[in-house]
Amino acid sequence: MRSEKFFCNECQKMFGIPAFSEEKHGLDNPPYERIAVCPECRGDDFFKFDALIEKTEVAERLVPCIMRLNRYVNALKDVFGFEVKNIDLYESVDMLAELINEMFTFVNSDVQKKIFEMGSEKDVQRILMYLRGEL
Repeated sequence: MRSEKFFCNECQKMFGIPAFSEEKHGLDNPPYERIAVCPECRGDDFFKFDALIEKTEVAERLVPCIMRLNRYVNALKDVFGFEVKNIDLYESVDMLAELINEMFTFVNSDVQKKIFEMGSEKDVQRILMYLRGEL
């Protein structure tokens, strides 16, 4: 599977392999200049990027976000009481935690619970060490 993809700034499309066009520059005979172009719009304003990202790199960004959202929820509970509910906030935490669980299928229920309870940088580092297989 190729991880290299291209994105065209002109037509806003992603593609795997550029097409090629010959630029004659007013010449009647070759050699002509061969130019890589977008297969959709034939434009040459595109860039290459790596479409695959390591799961641990994603986790290193998501786990601290989950911890900060957990702290925010706890701060709201401190101010407004334990009955405070914000469905968008709770679902955001759930979605992020679920993504971590789907990426790392070996995560057991104890670690899942710890993800939902994270409240400090120390907790974040412990979870990340577990996900990297360092514990």
